[in-house]
Amino acid sequence: MHASPTSWKTRPSSRRLRQSALIVAFMVIVYAPGAGTILLPAKPRLHGAWQQEENRPFPRLTWKLSALLSFPRDLGEYFQSNFAFRRNLIRWHTKLLGNAVTKGSSQRVLEGRQGWLFLGDQGTIADYRGMLPFTSQQLRHWQQSLESRRDWLDRQGIPYLFVVCPDKHTIYPEYMPARINRVRTQTRLDQFLRHMEVHSKVQILDLRPALREMKKTHLCYQPQETHWNGVGAFAGSQEIARQLRTRFGNLPTLTMDQCEIYQQENAETDLLRLLGRTQVRTMMDNVRPRHGLAAQVQWDTDRPHGRGCVLIRSRCRTAPIGRALVVCDSFATHMIPFLAELFREALYVWSGSDNFLPADVLDLGPDVVIQEIVERALCEMTPNLPEMPPVPADAPPAPVPGRENRRTPRQLRPPGLDGA
Repeated sequence: MHASPTSWKTRPSSRRLRQSALIVAFMVIVYAPGAGTILLPAKPRLHGAWQQEENRPFPRLTWKLSALLSFPRDLGEYFQSNFAFRRNLIRWHTKLLGNAVTKGSSQRVLEGRQGWLFLGDQGTIADYRGMLPFTSQQLRHWQQSLESRRDWLDRQGIPYLFVVCPDKHTIYPEYMPARINRVRTQTRLDQFLRHMEVHSKVQILDLRPALREMKKTHLCYQPQETHWNGVGAFAGSQEIARQLRTRFGNLPTLTMDQCEIYQQENAETDLLRLLGRTQVRTMMDNVRPRHGLAAQVQWDTDRPHGRGCVLIRSRCRTAPIGRALVVCDSFATHMIPFLAELFREALYVWSGSDNFLPADVLDLGPDVVIQEIVERALCEMTPNLPEMPPVPADAPPAPVPGRENRRTPRQLRPPGLDGA
């Protein structure tokens, strides 16, 4: 005769205590990230150097239909990138897995051929495989957004250049994991460029050809970084300079023969950090001209800016162009020293999102506006459609190509570099 199962009330108290503790621990693990995100103050992400991981700002909710429809998705993406204890949980998860590089961390990092690592989230893999095409509505939304900015700037005589930096797997697909097959060769970036070429005249610079050409002789992305290295950034910056020649004449450009490549230590490599391996130090290829750089670059950490952006300023007395506004993300990190050589004064508005703000244009009164965005951000985000203010009455006419357009700021000018 079998004994009947012991009821909850007759179980030993120590067993009940263990089960209660397990339930409490489970509830804490489930609810702690959400509660911490709401209750704990956000900590600054910058530590005297560029923060490599993209940080999404809190999505704006407006009464526009497109904003209302995209808000739930944008809010989910914001929480996924910013919830409390995120880095600790990833690190603990990786340690529990043991062999983290081969198993990945929530599929955020993929191990490719010959030890190369690739970012696995933000829709990059589906787009690489050709499984995530733009809809016609999304393409028209991008077109409307960029044309609205271009037209508003054009009425003030300010040229607008939109620059797309390619993802690592776009330039080095041969190192992608063999199991990741390509269903279609056309990506979202291909779609976007084709659509804009046919339907719009916005000036768009695709940096893929320049990177593929540089790739023939130099490494443009580090195997364990999602960002390009100094060589890739150098190629991108010189291509931007060549593009600006159509408006500002024969701008100076550099070749690799005029530069030297040196090794710079990475205190924290982004893809390894996503795997919890924060103690691994790697080396990165960087570039510097043999004759040095004339521009001064300074972080403006004291001036608050909307939507969580970081401001960087540069000055170069001998530069051929007056003032520039550069709206950018983390791929501009290594381009800024070279871009700074082109402008006597430049303001770089940096964050991980589409952060074009008309107020920045009105404050600075730039001679040119450049917006840089990485391929994966172009493919996954819904562009902002900011309400453009009226064109100031003192806006000068459109500049003549090859002739500098000198401007006077229309509002209080942001402070420049000390001693400049």
